[in-house]
Amino acid sequence: MQENSGLLYKIARAFDDSARCFRRENAALAALECGETIPQMAPFQPLRDGVWCAHEEGAGTSASLVAQGAGKGVQIDMHDIGSSRWFSLSWAIDRETLASGRYFGLLAHTLSDGLTAWRPCLRYLFDNGSFQDVFCREHMVCSGGAAEELGFIRIDPARARQARATEIHLFFTGARFRITFLSLENLLIA
Repeated sequence: MQENSGLLYKIARAFDDSARCFRRENAALAALECGETIPQMAPFQPLRDGVWCAHEEGAGTSASLVAQGAGKGVQIDMHDIGSSRWFSLSWAIDRETLASGRYFGLLAHTLSDGLTAWRPCLRYLFDNGSFQDVFCREHMVCSGGAAEELGFIRIDPARARQARATEIHLFFTGARFRITFLSLENLLIA
């Protein structure tokens, strides 16, 4: 039994260590819960420094963001996606830190009224204006109530070094949903 406790401790410590690599990004995401409430999000809606929500312009999308307060998370309420082909919660992520790892991980603690699904994406942005998206193999899903999800994306270190910038996008599925992110943590797995 003691051996298992040691192993679980090592796993928990590894998650703590991997989250420290993205201290700035994780702090910006955590600060969303104490930010502004936005009753109608614009097609490109800045939320914090380096964090934004986006959807297709002119698509009739109706979405709001509600800061729940310290320790209570941030709620995204998609009233109607309209004809938009996407809706995302996105943030900039340090490319040099990414280049030093094998996998990017995302740990999400959520609460939802019903089924909500999203697929994390690592985007490499290049000087010539092009970009390349690499998606998490599976969707992350909250089927109602509280959930904890963990997703991974393999990092291409050479591509990360070639890119001028890197971003994470959570692309949501569905015309209507309501989800509260109690916490979102970026992780680097070496």
